[in-house]
Amino acid sequence: MKKNLPLLVIGDIHNRWAFAERILQGLRGRYRAAILIGDYFDRFFDTPADVGATARWLAQSLTQPDRIHLLGNHDMPYLYPENTYLLCPGFNWEKHAAVAQELAGARCDRLKLAHFEDGWLFSHAGFAPEHAAGETAESLVHRANALLPTLHEDRYHSLLACGAGRGGKSIIGGITWLDWWSEFMPIQGLNQIVGHTPDQFAKAQLLRRGVDQASIPKAVLPRVFRYPGGKNQPHVSVNWCLDCSLRQVALVGPRRVEIMDTSTFRT
Repeated sequence: MKKNLPLLVIGDIHNRWAFAERILQGLRGRYRAAILIGDYFDRFFDTPADVGATARWLAQSLTQPDRIHLLGNHDMPYLYPENTYLLCPGFNWEKHAAVAQELAGARCDRLKLAHFEDGWLFSHAGFAPEHAAGETAESLVHRANALLPTLHEDRYHSLLACGAGRGGKSIIGGITWLDWWSEFMPIQGLNQIVGHTPDQFAKAQLLRRGVDQASIPKAVLPRVFRYPGGKNQPHVSVNWCLDCSLRQVALVGPRRVEIMDTSTFRT
């Protein structure tokens, strides 16, 4: 019975761990496993105590066998502070000390960069065609996760680079940095679910393109499908972005994506 249930996909948390946990508990019985897209840490004006509490929750969450935890760009410097190529705005050493204290002895070996299940390729920001040409979802997941043991070294990896769309030096962003609006492109046969690009940023991009503000839905990103030549062209893949401040989550199956409003879980 449980194997027929969908996957629960939760976007960027950014210290909202208590709300995320209410969602996870409130929907229990409706999903067989939960995939957390990453970016557990960092929020404007947060403190070491804030990220410490998030790390304490993450350490406990990593013990849950039905949860899959992906890494985002805001998580990387806390896990791999020696690697200067993984630094991200929001990080500082006081916050790192708080995170390190809480994650000491935690099952950080369960953290992943990518996951593939039910026909969907999951990562924090998405694979670009430049990084995925000719590969299967399984080989991409293997290549991404094989990087993890090497990340304590101060080395550049194009698959984790910050691209020009987010102010980086690389031409295109990697799987923790790829910008949904300026860099993400569909890949034939690869259906992806990502986070990373918040809907506030999407709204600004739409306004910049001359879209009337009144016509912009409150949750833009979870309803965006990406096509190579416009919506009148057959899709080469279906792709969703779920970075929406936890206002929505997704129940995902092989042929179905159900976007769920989470307002009932707010206190």
